[in-house]
Amino acid sequence: MKKIKLIGIVFFTCWLSACSYFVSDFKTPHLSLVGISPIALGLFEQRFKLKLRVQNPNDAALSIKGMQYFLDVEGYKFAQGVSDQEITIPEFGDQVISLPVSSNLSVLLRLLKRARHEKLSYELRGDIQLANQFIKLPFNYKGKFDLKL
Repeated sequence: MKKIKLIGIVFFTCWLSACSYFVSDFKTPHLSLVGISPIALGLFEQRFKLKLRVQNPNDAALSIKGMQYFLDVEGYKFAQGVSDQEITIPEFGDQVISLPVSSNLSVLLRLLKRARHEKLSYELRGDIQLANQFIKLPFNYKGKFDLKL
């Protein structure tokens, strides 16, 4: 009985170390904001579609199972969302994806006042869940955009 437990522990340890070996060299993809378009504008909640460019810097295809993401604009928590959209980005390739987000009216009104006069800075952050993996790849990118009305 002790031999079976020992074999089980050794097998489990080898399995965990093998998983960490394959994942450790995987680089986080680069994400950038391409566009924002309204889906539904209500009094308590606004729905937008974020268009993101996802660039895969790895020499293997990037299979995404899902994502959790947050968009801060000018330091305000502007929008957030989750997606279970399965996407595969080829090795050293890129793809534009559309993701749903929700925001609230008070932040939107503050940003619309500023948007008339200047470019707005943003921070896009979140986690990417890889398909067939137990890890999440965190991301955090900053940039600026023009919001013309």
